[in-house]
Amino acid sequence: MNILNGLYDEVDVADSLNFPQTSKLEHEKIDNLKIFDDDFEKMVEHMKLSIHLPQSHELEDENMFDLSLLGEGFEKMEDSDNFLTHLQQTAVRDAKLQTHIEDCEKINETKIKMPQQGQNILKFKNFKNKEKTPFIVYSDLESVLKLTNDLKKPQLHVPAAVGENCMQWFADEIAQLAEDIATVFWCPYDIDMTADQEAEFRKATHCHICEEPFTAEDKKVRDHFHLIPNNNYRGASHEECNLNYQDTHVVPVVFHNLSGYDAHFIITDIATQMKGTIDLLPITKEKYISFTKHINEYPVKFRFIDSFRFMASSLDKLSSYLEEFPNLKSQFQELPEKKFNLLTKKGVMPYDYFDSFDRFSETCLPPIDSFYNMLEDKPCPSRMYLRSNHVWNQFACKNLGEYVDLYLKTDIMLLADVFERFRTSCRKTYNLEPAKYFTLPGFTFDAMLKHTNQEIELLTDIDMFLFVEKGIRGGLSQVCSKRRSHANNRYMPSYDTSKTDSYLMYFDINNQYGYAMSQPLPYAGFEWADTNIDVTTIPDDAAEGYMLEVDLEYPEHLHDHHKDIPFCAEHINPKTSKPPKTCKELTKLMATLHSKTKYVIHYRTLKQALAHGLRLTEIHRVLKFKQSPWLKSHIDLNTELRKKATNEFEKNLFKLMNNAVFGKTLESVRKRLSVKLLNKWEGRYGAEFFISKPEFKNCVIFNENLVAVELRKLEIYLNKPIYIGQAILDLAKTTTYDFHYDYITSKFEECSALYTDTDSLIYEIRNQNPYDVIKRDCYKYFDTSDYEQPNIYNIPSVNKKVLGLMKDENNGIPMTDFVGLRSKIYLTKVVQTEADIKKKRRKLEEEAYDGDEIDEIIKNFGVSKKAKGVKSSVVKTKINFSDFIDCLETCTKVVTQNLIRSEKHKVHSIKQETIALSVQDDKRYLIPDSNETLPWGHYSIK
Repeated sequence: MNILNGLYDEVDVADSLNFPQTSKLEHEKIDNLKIFDDDFEKMVEHMKLSIHLPQSHELEDENMFDLSLLGEGFEKMEDSDNFLTHLQQTAVRDAKLQTHIEDCEKINETKIKMPQQGQNILKFKNFKNKEKTPFIVYSDLESVLKLTNDLKKPQLHVPAAVGENCMQWFADEIAQLAEDIATVFWCPYDIDMTADQEAEFRKATHCHICEEPFTAEDKKVRDHFHLIPNNNYRGASHEECNLNYQDTHVVPVVFHNLSGYDAHFIITDIATQMKGTIDLLPITKEKYISFTKHINEYPVKFRFIDSFRFMASSLDKLSSYLEEFPNLKSQFQELPEKKFNLLTKKGVMPYDYFDSFDRFSETCLPPIDSFYNMLEDKPCPSRMYLRSNHVWNQFACKNLGEYVDLYLKTDIMLLADVFERFRTSCRKTYNLEPAKYFTLPGFTFDAMLKHTNQEIELLTDIDMFLFVEKGIRGGLSQVCSKRRSHANNRYMPSYDTSKTDSYLMYFDINNQYGYAMSQPLPYAGFEWADTNIDVTTIPDDAAEGYMLEVDLEYPEHLHDHHKDIPFCAEHINPKTSKPPKTCKELTKLMATLHSKTKYVIHYRTLKQALAHGLRLTEIHRVLKFKQSPWLKSHIDLNTELRKKATNEFEKNLFKLMNNAVFGKTLESVRKRLSVKLLNKWEGRYGAEFFISKPEFKNCVIFNENLVAVELRKLEIYLNKPIYIGQAILDLAKTTTYDFHYDYITSKFEECSALYTDTDSLIYEIRNQNPYDVIKRDCYKYFDTSDYEQPNIYNIPSVNKKVLGLMKDENNGIPMTDFVGLRSKIYLTKVVQTEADIKKKRRKLEEEAYDGDEIDEIIKNFGVSKKAKGVKSSVVKTKINFSDFIDCLETCTKVVTQNLIRSEKHKVHSIKQETIALSVQDDKRYLIPDSNETLPWGHYSIK
């Protein structure tokens, strides 16, 4: 709709949901846009139509409505004053519009675009990603940590390996690679087939690309790989598939932890030293998931990807899973096995000792004290220092420069071996090339679509999308009834028979999200249904499922029974203890005893809540859909592959493949940023051009040749099947509530839930032995496959990795203590006998651990500490059991941790003081003078 704004320039709010279209009455071109963040009335005050209402017949014809419907005499108005206000007041009377506004005004700050009917089917289409990437680059860098005079930022990271101008050298190498690879692309080879392959082609009934059969109308062609001269036939294909199955000109450049570290150093030279634009996939203006460099002179693009986003572990840990190292071996072919084995583990580096380039000239290793790791704030173990000396001597290093070169080369080869093993496993199992993706979730989602061959319908109705968004709530994490508990039972050395028997149990649900993904899930057929519906009569596996917007009453007589983990958690503003009114309010997911208003919920989750006493007082809306367990085959595939895996690498891979699929179903396109990285001021795509655009938001100047400009998105395309993620989240929660209410509270008369975090529960059980109950019920309810055999409880080993079953996280080792301060900050402790401690100490000594290391490990033996936002090394060394106990009284514990941070791509080591432990928990009400809590909404809270 074209309108004239009295305060701003011309404004285009075409396709507005609040107004009829008048754009065809206004022939003036509209370029400038103004986004209004405030309420609608404020916007209307400064607008008027750029037409006269005597032209209303044209307005009526264009929009197929009669102005007289807006009120008597309205069509006689001589000008447009008050037209919009009147129109809005009339439209608001429409209940559907009012419902839309309630949802939309909380989150919508830009134009929304939805998929169109007939073009809203999501299915596997990336057949080109089946072909292996012909070129891939593995990279790493090391830095000198120059000392500064800033106590808060004591070290500046300067890239130093290899050479003082290594970033310029790296950019030059990339440019040379572009030329070399382009030469290969410019000289494609003709097809080369054997007689057997020709016969195979003639017999082929299916396209090897799309895997669909050939019809009588299809033209069958020979597909071949153009970059090798001999035996390059790939298979029979449809002509169209063959044309689209082009050799990729995108070369992946792989760094481990690109986003967190390496990108800050290479981005400037990559952006400025070579002609060609750079595309960002940004997290912020200076942190990127990936970026792609276009090379003007050549048909080649370099896509920088982060292997950590595929395998989120340290390179040291990932390489320890490998049994063979072909890429590393290719660089050190002549080495004897013993010498080669020195390189199969990540090297030892005195990072903080390298405070200047002069260090590279030193001709001997520095003493062990110089290997102190300031980032982790711990000394170098003598066994690691001994290994560094072996490497120095065995490889005859003449100076520290050669030692660093060897370290860097080894790191890169280990990265290559790890990622190549990952690529091989993925291509073998899923017939897809992971190096063509940005992250593991993107790869796994495509692998799932390919394996299931499922067509998924995308929502085309904005109200349906907003409706589903309201129902998305993540995993619940909170301290429950008590903050502190100490067990007392016959399995503990300190058992006191004069006191009540009590047990602490830590249960975890086997692959909870995998179980939920194996249930019937929505996929198509979305339509609004009649609100006169009884969900209690609908089977869990019905062909049609429902999502409902309801009002629920939480009766007071349930409060005491439900106080540990109330049903129907919701996002609450902790300051007001009420749901938020806008998207800008800080909220936390809380399980409260408040009644719920317009609560969007999956019908199976609603059935569960009603079965346990909540009252359904009103149904506002019902969204009906088709459902089936269409994702189950993919989950079962990965679960079985994990069971059969013969090494840790593949066990971890197939676990990640299931978890990552779920994450992709909740992808929020609203959170995506639009950031342009620019290396010139003038011109069509220079900084001046983007800064002058009305959607300009802000910018960061990195240096005189590089600036990042963030643009506000004028349009968001809501093309993600978030209803799948909503269903998975709700169904996953039902397993937690089933276990708590239908099993634990029915089996144990005296029990309290102490803590829950998504798929785990910690209980205090009194006057009843839980191990006897597990023994009796293990075949139906528990995975006991990790219990030591035999064990003192005579519990058999059953149900290994069975989805949805409960597992004792401590594997039969009695738990003695629990301290829970707030969500994600808690401690557990298990029994460790003298025999256990001696056995652990002996094992550490055999592995050549230092005495100090052993003492530190033994001190924490059996203790598990969690403190969100604090480095694990700090939690391990600077926070102990007594700190958690003290914090119950003194409220906080502050620690100093060393971190690496970037500001405008300048990387520093910093010292940060942070509150590690805090007793302030606004998710629950703390009963005065006690360690017991209640959920908000409990009748006893005044």
